Amino acid sequence: DGAIDRRIQSLRPDVDLSGIDVMIRAEAAITVTQFDGSTIPFPDRSFDAVLFVDVLHHTSDPAVLLREARRVSRSWIVLKDHTRDGFLAFQTLAAMDWLGNAHHNIPLPLNFLNEAEWQALFASLDLRIDAWHNRLGQYPAAVGWLVERGLHMITRLEVPDLG
Repeated sequence: DGAIDRRIQSLRPDVDLSGIDVMIRAEAAITVTQFDGSTIPFPDRSFDAVLFVDVLHHTSDPAVLLREARRVSRSWIVLKDHTRDGFLAFQTLAAMDWLGNAHHNIPLPLNFLNEAEWQALFASLDLRIDAWHNRLGQYPAAVGWLVERGLHMITRLEVPDLG
């Protein structure tokens, strides 16, 4: 819905942001360009960084969009998503995904990767992990014990200079 983008702009008014989505919400907080879900509609090396927030687990193949992000980014890909590691991880993530997205008619392929799968995917695309955090503290303690548990991650990936 662009809320995170708005927050970034409030902290850094010098940053220009462009949104893309397959389903554009009328109440989006920023301008959003429609796209087909697989090809980012911008030329190579168009952006300093690409940001995905809870997007890739909604795709049938996260490599497709990561490859596109690598193509359009000059320097970084910042990714916030989930890791399917630990006791009942898949079930917890599936329930959270359904609760957060079913009422928006967002597809729920439940394509959650574990940390090793994420790392192998990044390596296959020649993306270097510059930072990885899986203890985000984004929920109040009363529910954090249930829905945190290292199930969320944020990573900054360095895009190689393609010359």
